[in-house]
Amino acid sequence: MNQIRSLTTYLKSMAADKSVHATLPFHAILLLSVCCSIAVAQPAPPPDQRSTGTAELQSNHEVIVPAASPGYVALFTEYDRNFNNGRGVSDADNTNGQLAWLQSYQMLAYMQMYRATSETKWLDKVAVQFDRALECRDDKLGRVDVHAKKPLKGWGTATYDKAGWHVFVVHTGMVCQGPAEFVRMVKENPALQSDYGTTATRFLSEIETIAAEANQQLKTNAAGEGWYEDPGIGGNGGIVPLNMSNAMGSVLVELYRVTGKPDYRDKATALATYFKNCLRDNGNGGYNWSYWPKTSDEKVVSGEDISHASLNVDFASRCASAGIVFTAEDIEKFARTWLRTVDKGNGKWAIRVDGSDGSIAPYIPQAPGRWMSIIVHLDVETARKFYGSVANAFAGENINRPSRALGVANLARFQPKP
Repeated sequence: MNQIRSLTTYLKSMAADKSVHATLPFHAILLLSVCCSIAVAQPAPPPDQRSTGTAELQSNHEVIVPAASPGYVALFTEYDRNFNNGRGVSDADNTNGQLAWLQSYQMLAYMQMYRATSETKWLDKVAVQFDRALECRDDKLGRVDVHAKKPLKGWGTATYDKAGWHVFVVHTGMVCQGPAEFVRMVKENPALQSDYGTTATRFLSEIETIAAEANQQLKTNAAGEGWYEDPGIGGNGGIVPLNMSNAMGSVLVELYRVTGKPDYRDKATALATYFKNCLRDNGNGGYNWSYWPKTSDEKVVSGEDISHASLNVDFASRCASAGIVFTAEDIEKFARTWLRTVDKGNGKWAIRVDGSDGSIAPYIPQAPGRWMSIIVHLDVETARKFYGSVANAFAGENINRPSRALGVANLARFQPKP
């Protein structure tokens, strides 16, 4: 891990250079605001640390997606073998967000690779690597959250909160998403019970305990809307951005599908209702929404960037699969948002869901690859077009980090049969 440069040192060196502010990740902007003594009431929707702040952790050699006839399974296998010797970053802790924004995508990618190939070696990797993550959870290491004044059942970081070590609900949600899928896959498949049943039961217990503590910060209103609040997030009355709530929301949906418990359904329903009420018709058959939540009478001035948006779109897709708030018609609108507003054609994509800002770095190809869960709800023709757009985004690109590898795994899973 000595290849990882300290993000704090990096930010301090750039704090005086306002030209770089627009390229920094959200939590990095929080830290930078301390360095610069800037008080911001509503932080602007930022670029995404999932592709910038962790870019130094790369595989030992390049894995390039060919422009023609790509073999996505072989490409992912080669990437995984050469990325920290097939261990992901499961040996790391979350001090600089490595588990939340690297390892989480690695485990999600393994789940897609299992779906693509039915090879249980990918499930083995999730089982081993999530165990490593559990070993360095804060309550097991005695790391005290600066706001809770005690160790929490999550993965804290020293990087993103000026007050000190803190567990963010989005980090907890991201780390648990792939393992929650693992649990559901095993519980739904009798053939997997003998090899993975005990592990799945143990993981379910761990994830339920983690979620129960995180849900102490879940708030609801009389309109049936729900959101998470976090004392480490400034500028919006403690209410976190949509993608942060919905990262944990995805875990709740998976827990509901596994256990059938009404409490998980109710909480996921509240989060989904809140998100859906923040959506606006974009006049082109799709949706527009912002990074921060908006009340029903607030105008969306700037659309969310397509990278953070992937967490919201994936949550909506999971909800649709579980029969919670969102329908196949809603998911079609997300697809039309991509196809009619974001994809500009000729290898150009907007970086926001409202179609604005033509600079694609650092969102292509990682962002479109992470929208792909919507394919299961699309009609055949829309699915074909959406898949083609994502495949075009990956053609010729280097697969050098988990966020991109997840897209390759999704391309393998949904690749049309000859």
